[in-house]
Amino acid sequence: MITYPRICVALSLLILLTAITPKVSAQASDPLLLRNEYIVDWTTAELIIRTTRKVETQGGNAPIAVHLTEREADYSLPQLLHTALHGLQRDTVDTVGSATADTPAIAAEITRLVPHVQRSSSRRSRDLSELTVEYRLPLFPAATELFGLHEVSSPLPRNLQRVPTREFTGIIVYVADSLQVHGTTRTDLLQGALFPRIYDTEMNVVLEPGMMDPDYLQQWGPVAYSTDAQPADHEERIGSDPLRILARGIFGTTATDLLISTTDAARILSQPTNLSLLREGRVVLVVAPDSARVQIQP
Repeated sequence: MITYPRICVALSLLILLTAITPKVSAQASDPLLLRNEYIVDWTTAELIIRTTRKVETQGGNAPIAVHLTEREADYSLPQLLHTALHGLQRDTVDTVGSATADTPAIAAEITRLVPHVQRSSSRRSRDLSELTVEYRLPLFPAATELFGLHEVSSPLPRNLQRVPTREFTGIIVYVADSLQVHGTTRTDLLQGALFPRIYDTEMNVVLEPGMMDPDYLQQWGPVAYSTDAQPADHEERIGSDPLRILARGIFGTTATDLLISTTDAARILSQPTNLSLLREGRVVLVVAPDSARVQIQP
């Protein structure tokens, strides 16, 4: 994990300057910068940042040149984070950028996320002229630190409809196919988001982030995403005997929310033990590969 014991002041100044000065192309302001790439991997719940730079080896000392290039990349990390987070989907309506457009203090909040970033790799090109440094930020607890946590959870909905049900250890919703977007004639794939919602087909809320226990929301967010129909890597979250259901549609300006049948909703909401699955976010959405790993456009 990257730490910055000697450059905290420098990072703060950098963020402040970024916030108050006109935006200039990083390509133009840094002649050594070749390109930046921003990716969100919803299946691992990580934000991935790659920055590629020229390695200046005129002095002939390649290890020192690489070290200096890595250090320059580290210094640019707050600005890179700001750009990446700006385009990250928060919910069906907003990206992080649009949700925080009227929040001047957001620059300082992003600065505080820097210690959570891990440098995952540093690779030179075959001709040794370029260096690509990759960073990864776990989306949780970063998202809850950025937007804050509620202190009191909203009441969970209850459903007294009599349907066959029992206790389950988790919930898996299959939403990997293209589905109709509720209220429209178009179809689409479910899109990932930090804070999606689940409704029944009558548009009653089944799960939204404010209903969750804050500790679990901070730990792993409202849902997990997987491309595996048998998501064994999420057993800690959904246990060995999850309820398996099919999504009936998707919803939203950006289609991040999903619909399940009223019967399936009742199988969850009419059983007190199953309500705790929602409270603890023990939900996995099985999505299409095209929705699982997405390039963020700055």
